[in-house]
Amino acid sequence: MKPGSFLLLTLLLFFLYSNIAAQKINEKEYCKKYSVPSNFCTLEYNPHCASNGKTYGNKCGFCNGYIKSGRKLRLRYLGKCVKFEDAED
Repeated sequence: MKPGSFLLLTLLLFFLYSNIAAQKINEKEYCKKYSVPSNFCTLEYNPHCASNGKTYGNKCGFCNGYIKSGRKLRLRYLGKCVKFEDAED
């Protein structure tokens, strides 16, 4: 198996069996602290991968995006978004 394929398979299995993938995230509940978009978020790096394929730097950034999207944005998983076409063979 090529190293790129092995890495891709490992990442896929990790996300399928991770806690965030195993449970349905209720974004409304998850972002309830953020009723309006904030102009200021901390610089802490805790990546959130959203349904638009964008990685938000932390919960505040994700929730701002969620509110600005008309509450249509979804949290795919915690972590940096991985695009399959970026994986090397």
